[in-house]
Amino acid sequence: MNVSARDSSGNVAWDNSTIYTAITQDTTLPLLNNISLNTTSPNTGDLIIVTVNATDNTAVTVVEADGISLIYRGGNVWNGTIIAIEGTHSVNVSARDSSGNVAWDNSTIYTAITQDTTLPLLNNISLNTTSPNTGDLIIVTVNATDNTAVTVVEADGISLIYRGGNVWNGTIIAIEGTIQ
Repeated sequence: MNVSARDSSGNVAWDNSTIYTAITQDTTLPLLNNISLNTTSPNTGDLIIVTVNATDNTAVTVVEADGISLIYRGGNVWNGTIIAIEGTHSVNVSARDSSGNVAWDNSTIYTAITQDTTLPLLNNISLNTTSPNTGDLIIVTVNATDNTAVTVVEADGISLIYRGGNVWNGTIIAIEGTIQ
C-alpha cells in the first residue's frame, strides 16, 4: 500500500512498506455431477456401493452419502458403501469444498425388500377317506397359513383350489399301496 504525506511547502514523503492481502470469499457450491448406485433394488441389509462425481471451483474435500464419508478415488470420483434399509429411500449425498460450501442431492433412490424365509404352515390336512379303493377320488382339504400369503397348495403334485380364509381343497386319485 502506498502512503504519502505532503506539507505546506509541497514536500512529499512516501512509504510503501505496509502490505495487506485481500481475498475473495468462495461462495460457489460444489457440483454433484453424477450419483450412481450399484443396485437400486437390494435386499434389506445389503451393502450398496455409492459412486459420486463431484467438482468445485476450489477443491472438494468431503463427500458423504447418508452421513457416511465416501473415499476419494482420484479425479472427481468418490465412493463407499451404505446399508440398505427396508422400503424406498432417497440417498442423501453431500459434497463440501475447502471453503465450507456444501451442496446436497437426494434424487437417487433405492427400494430394499426383506426376503421372506418363513415356511408356510400346514395347520391341518384332512382326507374324506383314508381307505379308498385304487382309482377312487379322494378329496383333500388343507388349512395353510403364512407370514405373507399362501399362493399355491398341492397334493401329490395336483394344485388344490383356494376356497377362502386359509382353506384349499381338491381331488387326487388313489393309487395302490400305503401312501404318505
